[in-house]
Amino acid sequence: MPTQNPKAYDLFLKGEYLLDRAWKSGRYDKDIDPAISSFEQATKLDPQFALAFAQLANAQLTEYHFGVIDYSSKRMPELLTSAKESIDRALSLQSDLPAAHSALGYWYFWGKSDLDAGLTEFRRAFAIDPRLSDAIFGIAGIALRRGCPDEAIEHLSKGLEVDPRNVRLVRLLAESYRMRKDYGRDVEFRSRAAALDPTSAVDAVNLSQSIIKQKGDILSAMTALDALPTDLQKTEAVAQQRIWLLTLRRDFAGAKKVVESLPPESWRSPWQAPRLHGEIERALGEKERARQSFEQAHALLTSAIAKDPEEALAHADLASVDAQLGLANEALREADRAVDLQPLEKNALWAPAWLANRAAVNAQLGRHDEAIRLIHQMVALRVNVISACELKLDPAWDPLRGDPRFEELIFEAEAKEKH
Repeated sequence: MPTQNPKAYDLFLKGEYLLDRAWKSGRYDKDIDPAISSFEQATKLDPQFALAFAQLANAQLTEYHFGVIDYSSKRMPELLTSAKESIDRALSLQSDLPAAHSALGYWYFWGKSDLDAGLTEFRRAFAIDPRLSDAIFGIAGIALRRGCPDEAIEHLSKGLEVDPRNVRLVRLLAESYRMRKDYGRDVEFRSRAAALDPTSAVDAVNLSQSIIKQKGDILSAMTALDALPTDLQKTEAVAQQRIWLLTLRRDFAGAKKVVESLPPESWRSPWQAPRLHGEIERALGEKERARQSFEQAHALLTSAIAKDPEEALAHADLASVDAQLGLANEALREADRAVDLQPLEKNALWAPAWLANRAAVNAQLGRHDEAIRLIHQMVALRVNVISACELKLDPAWDPLRGDPRFEELIFEAEAKEKH
C-alpha cells in the first residue's frame, strides 16, 4: 500500500475512481473537481503520500486540458502552477515514481505544448512501468498530435494486450485508425468501446460519427445514440450529434425540436444554441429569424473571443456565423485565424476541423473555386480531414453539388480511404 494512513488511502481510491469516471464519461465538469478534492485531502492526511501528489497533478492537468472552468484552458494558468507544485512534491518524495514522470509529461504536453519534453517523461515512466496506461496514452497522444497514427497504433495495441478492457486505450486506438482513414477499423474499435461502457456518451457519439465516415448510414448512426440512457440524451454532445444527423437527412424541423429541447444550462458554449437555430431557420426558409439568431450568436462569439483570443473553436464558429450574415471579409479572416491557431503541422488531431470549416465558409460565400481547391488539399492529406460519405451527405457542401470537380473529389476521397 502506498501509504500507511488508511483514511488517506480511501480518499486516494475515491479520487482514482472519480478521475477514471470522468475520462470514461467525458463529463469532466461533474467529476474532476471532486477527484481533485479527494486527492488534496489524501495529501493533507499524509504529506509523504507521493502517489497521491502525482495523481492530484494528473487530475489538475486533466481539468486544465479540457477547460472545465469557463471551458477554456487559456484562462486556467493557476491549474498549471498547482499541478507543477504537486509533481515536484511527488518527485521529491520518490524520484523514480512512474506516475509522477507521466504527470510531468502531461504538464509539458498539455500545458506547454512541448512535445519533445513530454515524450521524454512519458518514455521514462514507461521504462519504469510498462503497464502504466497514462504513459502509453501520452506516447500515443503525441504521435497523433504529430500526425503519426501508425506509431500510435503500435503502442496502443501492445497496451491493449495487457489491459484489453481499458476503454481509454480502445478509444484512442479507434482515433488512430480514423486518422489514417481506416474507417472500418475505426468503427470496430468505437463499437468495442461502446460495448465496454454502454452509458458513455463520449463513445456513443464517437461511434455515431465514425459510422457516417465509413458508410454514411444515418439510421445506424442514430441507433448508436438511441442506445444511451435517457438522462444522457439531453447532454450537449449527444444533442449536437443528433442535430447533425437530422440535417444530413434534411430533417430540419426535427433538428429544430432537438435544439429547443436542450435546457440552456446544458450548452457548454452559450453561442451554440443561437448558431444552430440560425442554421436550421435558414434551411427552413425563416430568413428573419435566422438573421436574428446569427446576430445573437455573433455577439456572444465576439465577447468570448475578447476574453480568449486564442480559442480556435470560437474563431471557426464566428467564421461560419459571419458567412451566414454576409460578412465575407470577416468570415474569411476568422476561418484563417482558426487554422493559424492550430495548424496541421502542430496539431494533426484538431487542425482538420478548422481546415474543413475554412472550406465550408468559402462554399457558403459562393467562392466555389477556392472551396474546391481547399477540399482537394484536404483529400490529398494522408491524415483524415473529411470522408467521402461526409462530402456526399453534409448540407455544408450543397453549394458545390452539380460541379463536376466536386463530384470528382468525392471519388478521389473514396480511393484514398482504406477498405
